[in-house]
Amino acid sequence: MSINTKYFLSKLRIASIGLGNPDGVETQASFSFLNGVIYTYNGYCLLRVSLEGIDEVKGTALAAKFTKFIETIRKPDLEFSTDEKSATLELKSGFVRFPLCDTDVPLHEVPDPDTWIPLPENFINQLTLAVEFTNKDQENILLSCIHITEKHIEATDRHSVVRCILRESMPGVNLCFPAETVQIIKRVDATKYCVTNSWLHFKSDEAVVVSCRTVPGDFPNIENILKLQMKSKIILPDAIIHICQRAETLIGPDGIFVAEIKKGRIGVKIKEEGVNFEESARVVCPEEVSFQISPKNLMKAASESLGLELCGGVGKDGEKMVPCAVRYSDKTMTVISALTRV
Repeated sequence: MSINTKYFLSKLRIASIGLGNPDGVETQASFSFLNGVIYTYNGYCLLRVSLEGIDEVKGTALAAKFTKFIETIRKPDLEFSTDEKSATLELKSGFVRFPLCDTDVPLHEVPDPDTWIPLPENFINQLTLAVEFTNKDQENILLSCIHITEKHIEATDRHSVVRCILRESMPGVNLCFPAETVQIIKRVDATKYCVTNSWLHFKSDEAVVVSCRTVPGDFPNIENILKLQMKSKIILPDAIIHICQRAETLIGPDGIFVAEIKKGRIGVKIKEEGVNFEESARVVCPEEVSFQISPKNLMKAASESLGLELCGGVGKDGEKMVPCAVRYSDKTMTVISALTRV
């Protein structure tokens, strides 16, 4: 059988988006071929790419070696032959044979998507914002998940919560799935979705399908946090934008640093291996507080003149408001970060 080299490589590269850690189980670093489809699986996400021309290839091959070798081929077309245990690629004056193991991708666990529904127009953008507020919490798996409802995308890492508003609704959707899947969904440029039992599926215009295993359990109720009352508003100085830009070079746009407001100044502190960074600017704020935030989000609050709202609840004396968090929001999202000291 014959297949165009460039076409085959393009499909392998798309399939490689779904590969996991090469040091993990075999399927995480492998391509599985079955009935004209390439599958990759990393334990929580199954990616499938349709491939015309090599329907007879069945089995699992090591992805890195397979792709790197074919990248060296200059012929416009590849000639394949297969048997039960290997796939053989004919060369000009020789051959290369790749062993094929039994396909152990758990296709029996993944229901076939039936009805595809267009994603909200701003879904990918809001998903990208929300994933910043997840972490790799092994004790509470829901803290490393994205929560999708009919109207919102939510996430929390214990220190902060975020709710991103969707422009169009996703009827009947209320589920969580691993945040690690977000980069895969973004890279395949998903435009449609489908929900089946225990799985959330995404599909691109090129018919690439990503199936994400959902996580059971109830996502933390963040309604009361979102309803915290504003005590005062902090208008951020333009200088904080340049401070955040410098901080980005040290920890990246999504890294977390401590911002502290004290004695009329707002300062940023980063202390980790290889770097110790502190810088501050003048700010008008009667309180002395500190909180955790990313450079990207503090820059957003400053550059779009959103400011920061100092929020809290009523104290024990009945009237005095006790500040416990900072909030910034616009028409598309609300972020609340807990104070680390009051």
